[in-house]
Amino acid sequence: MRFSSLRSRDFRLLIAGQAVSLSGSSMQQVAVVWQLYLLTGSPLSLGMLGLFRVTPILLLALGGGVAADALDRRKLMIASQTGMMLASLGLLAATHMGVVTPGIIYALAALGGVASAFDPPARQALVTQLVPVEALPNAFSLYMTAYQIAAVAGPALGGALLAWSGVEPIYLLDVISYLAVIVALLAMEHKAPTRGLSQMSAAAAMKPPTSHNCTGRLYAADQLWFARTYGCQLSSVSTMVSAMTAATHSSHRPGARRAAAQSRAAATASSPSGTRCSSIYPINRMQGRR
Repeated sequence: MRFSSLRSRDFRLLIAGQAVSLSGSSMQQVAVVWQLYLLTGSPLSLGMLGLFRVTPILLLALGGGVAADALDRRKLMIASQTGMMLASLGLLAATHMGVVTPGIIYALAALGGVASAFDPPARQALVTQLVPVEALPNAFSLYMTAYQIAAVAGPALGGALLAWSGVEPIYLLDVISYLAVIVALLAMEHKAPTRGLSQMSAAAAMKPPTSHNCTGRLYAADQLWFARTYGCQLSSVSTMVSAMTAATHSSHRPGARRAAAQSRAAATASSPSGTRCSSIYPINRMQGRR
């Protein structure tokens, strides 16, 4: 069967929920960068946003892998998705009440970063328990397809919705998208045995993750590559937002077209499709090893 991994009901639920959630997250990234730039008018503030998002991941990613090996991965995903949903809900509430500030955006970005440190190790390690070993390549391929579609469609839809109605509807849709994956996780029949953190010794946690029962730490190590990939993506979005805003508000000034062209060139150079950015998902890197 070409799509053998789809025989698993739980995997179908996971990939469907993730497709919706990833699309919402991609839309939210466009909205929050635009809103922050309107509040500050400073490209430096956009770089600070990336710092607040990535720092928790760098500090907690390996701990998230240990947690994924010791705890129920499905419940860990529910907790992490709930944390990211609360961060987006906070953005929605602060924007609706008119009290949003750069400090609030940075704090909520850090909260989302903490949750993001635990989600990918748990999610990708969970896949290994939902499908047979022989179906894993197909499962990861389908997941990567869903991820790439969301990464392309999400910002496009977010930009269109941003021009039509502003940031609030995007934040609302992002909250709803997290509910989709949480409902999918709750509907799963999979019940994973857990060892518990108290039963995992420090020596076992620090042992190089090379076996099937420590996949969480394997994916957590790969999650550290996220900082480079995400930094390239945020830099590209931030530069393009700066270019569009400068072109909109300063088109009457001499040399504005040249400045906008230079900004777009910088955005293209730092685009995720460039050679400096690579996928954070281990399936691609594994395929390149011999």
